[in-house]
Amino acid sequence: MQRTKVTKTPGHEVKWVNHGGPFYFKDGRMVKHGATFAASVQDIPKAFRDVIRPLDAVAIAEPVIQPVTPGFQLQQRGATSFFDILDGSGKRLNEKDLTEQEAKEILDKFI
Repeated sequence: MQRTKVTKTPGHEVKWVNHGGPFYFKDGRMVKHGATFAASVQDIPKAFRDVIRPLDAVAIAEPVIQPVTPGFQLQQRGATSFFDILDGSGKRLNEKDLTEQEAKEILDKFI
C-alpha cells in the first residue's frame, strides 16, 4: 500500500487520539491513553504512529520498501570437495555437506 504525501501545510496541526499507552513529546508534553491532542504530523514520533489515530483527514508519507530478489550461488568449502548454497546475503542455506553434483541439483530447483 502506497500512501500519499502530507496534504496539509507543515505548520498545520491535526487532531489526534491516543489508543496506546502514555508517551511524551520532545517538548515534554505527556499524552495519556484516550486523550485527544493537536500536533503536526512532523511532531509525531514514527514509533507511535501505530497507536494514535488522526481525527482529521491526513495522509502520512512512508517510504516504499522494494523487495530484494535473492541470488543463489555455489561456494566451495575450503579445500574440501564439499559445497554450500548461499543466498543473496551470503547466508548458508544447506544443513548438511553437499557434493558438487548434489548442490547443483538443489540450486537448479531454486532457479
